[in-house]
Amino acid sequence: TLEQRVSERTRQLTESERRFRDIVDTTDGIVWEADARDFTFTFVSRKADATPKSVLSSTARNVASSVSQSALTAKGSSSAFS
Repeated sequence: TLEQRVSERTRQLTESERRFRDIVDTTDGIVWEADARDFTFTFVSRKADATPKSVLSSTARNVASSVSQSALTAKGSSSAFS
């Protein structure tokens, strides 16, 4: 019946989502997803240093700019060790 098919597909989707979260939560790195139209984050894994809500209110471009600026600052401050 239709109800049985819907129930089975819902169970399969739930299991698939659980497997995805298991992979993301155990990956040694930050997993993220952004909307291709405006680069707004739609998902950021728990491994991110920032809280996901603060990142989700930002865009990939803003974060990339911030990371680039931090990298330049770090590179400049560590140049004595080069």
